[in-house]
Amino acid sequence: MPFNNSKIPLFFWKDFEPRYLAHFDDDTTHQLICCAQSVYPLQVDLALLAQIQQFTGNHPLLLQKVCHHLFDSKAGTFRLFDEHSFGLDDQLRSTFQQDFDSLTPDEAKIMLLVNSQVSSLTEIEQALPHLSPNSLRRILHDLSQLGFLRRATDSYQAGNILLGEWLAAGPEHHTPQGGITNRMLGEVAQERIASLQRQLLASVRHLGQLQLRQAKQGLETPPHVMTEIEEYNFKITDIEAELAELGIPPFA
Repeated sequence: MPFNNSKIPLFFWKDFEPRYLAHFDDDTTHQLICCAQSVYPLQVDLALLAQIQQFTGNHPLLLQKVCHHLFDSKAGTFRLFDEHSFGLDDQLRSTFQQDFDSLTPDEAKIMLLVNSQVSSLTEIEQALPHLSPNSLRRILHDLSQLGFLRRATDSYQAGNILLGEWLAAGPEHHTPQGGITNRMLGEVAQERIASLQRQLLASVRHLGQLQLRQAKQGLETPPHVMTEIEEYNFKITDIEAELAELGIPPFA
C-alpha cells in the first residue's frame, strides 16, 4: 500500500485551539507525535520522542508547532531535532502573556522566582513567607498539573524551554484575572480529587473486610492476606497524602 503523506501534516493542527491547556500526559504526547489516530501512523525514534518532550514539556501548542516543523511530508518522517531552530514567535509570546495574566500575583511571583533559580521548595518558602506551607504546596501542585512548572529532582523549573526563555526576557506586564488555581483547574483538579476520594473509599472498605477476616482467623490468617493488608495501608496513606497536598480532607 503506498504511503499517503498528504494527510499527516494536517493532523498536527486539526481542531486545535491555540490556548494554554493542561499539558498532555506522556501517552497522549506519544500518540500525537506518532500520529496514532492516523491511518498511517509514524515510527518515531525513542530518543527523538524524549527530545521533543523535554523541549515542549508536553505543552499542546508547542507540540503542534514542533511536529509541524519537523515533519518531512515528502519522506513521511521527522527531520533531526535541533532546539536552536525553534524560537519565540508572536503567537507564543501572546499565548504566554495571556496565561501569565491568568495567574494570581503569588502564582506569577513563583513563576518568576523559579526562573531566576529560586527553585527549591525551601527557597520559595523563604521568598514568600506570607504563604503557609500547605498553600504553597497546593499552588506548586496546581501550576505543575497545568504545565506552567515541572519538577527537576529537588527543584522546580519552567514547564517548557520556550516558556523559560519568555520569562527570562521579562513579561511586559501582569494583569491578574482571578488566578489559574481558582479558574482553569476546575476540571483538572476536581476530576483528580473525585477520583482519589473514590479510590480512598473503596480501599478503606476493602481494608476493613481484610481486617475482619484477620480478626476471625487470628494466627491462621494466610500470608497473602497479611501482605494485602499491608499494601492497602500503604495505598491509603499515599492517597490521603495526595489529597492533603490538594488541601482536601480525606472524606470531604
